[in-house]
Amino acid sequence: MIIPEKPISYTPTQLEALRKRWLTPDGQKRRRQIQKMLTEGNTELGDLATFPDDDLPPVPPGKDLRGIILSAAFPEN
Repeated sequence: MIIPEKPISYTPTQLEALRKRWLTPDGQKRRRQIQKMLTEGNTELGDLATFPDDDLPPVPPGKDLRGIILSAAFPEN
């Protein structure tokens, strides 16, 4: 795991770019697959969570969920 020497911070422009990559057709497909895998208890996301971001702080391969919005449905009691 990569541990940064200082806290990672993002500009508003970088945050928006991270969010937008999940809104593309490919990003939406990846997000649905990731949600299904996480629901099944699988955290090895491989290429689904790998993005080439040359200008952003590095994230370990397969663990780049920056900008993703996950939702969950909870059963009613």
